[in-house]
Amino acid sequence: MAKTTEIVLTKKQYLADFSAALASVAEAGLEAARIYVEAIDSGVVTRKDFRELSPNIANAFLNDVESLGRGLMDPRLLTASGGAANRVRKLPTKSQQTEVLDKGVEVLTSDGSMLTVKCENLTTDQVRQVFAGDHVRDAAGQKAYIESQAVYSRELKTVQSSAFETRGATLIVHEPMRFSRQDLARIVAEMG
Repeated sequence: MAKTTEIVLTKKQYLADFSAALASVAEAGLEAARIYVEAIDSGVVTRKDFRELSPNIANAFLNDVESLGRGLMDPRLLTASGGAANRVRKLPTKSQQTEVLDKGVEVLTSDGSMLTVKCENLTTDQVRQVFAGDHVRDAAGQKAYIESQAVYSRELKTVQSSAFETRGATLIVHEPMRFSRQDLARIVAEMG
């Protein structure tokens, strides 16, 4: 029984140590952002100086560091990744970002009901449906988006079927267009 207690204590200690280290990383990130903004605002250091100091760090990340240092971005977004996080960063105020991260967003479902979904659980299609530029679409905006995608899809299929034809083993293209590998494979398969 003593061995089980030792494993549980070790597990608890690992988790406590990890949690403490992660908290210190977050604090260090906030401090780095504060220093970055203070240095730039003082005129002693330029953004270019920071970029040259750390050439392997993406410019977008340094832009996020500056936004964080100026209090314009929720700190959780500094390390967040994925399509939803990128869209949340574009929201104009920190309070909007925080609200979306804390509460999630309303997603219009296929049956017309609204479902609250946390950002990290959104699919790629839901991210496109919910976020528009610098704001979150309401139910009417999401419905309009879904309809516009359906119309675009129908128009694309119409253009593709009338923009080219096949005659035997020959593909005749009537107007400029692009073909993906999948399109070409489908066309060649239909040609027999």
